[in-house]
Amino acid sequence: MIFGGIFAAAISIYEVGPPATRLLLMGSAAALGGALWVLLPVFLKIRFRVNEIIATLLLNYVAMYSCSTFCTAHGRTPRRRFRNRRRSAPSSG
Repeated sequence: MIFGGIFAAAISIYEVGPPATRLLLMGSAAALGGALWVLLPVFLKIRFRVNEIIATLLLNYVAMYSCSTFCTAHGRTPRRRFRNRRRSAPSSG
């Protein structure tokens, strides 16, 4: 659900497609994002015989921290790493 939300939010933020069909496009992107995220536990199960319950529980943390990174890093450039960073006034000395 987290990566589906990220995909849908990206459609809205970057204004992809015409406004009349954007909601449908957001739903399709959310389904695609969720389907792509499900492929990782499936790959781990098939390739390495990892228990899918353990894999999905642990991948929830990866999804949560990825979402946190995407949400807080949006709009930053390499020169401006922190949004709320205040510049101190030059000292008169």
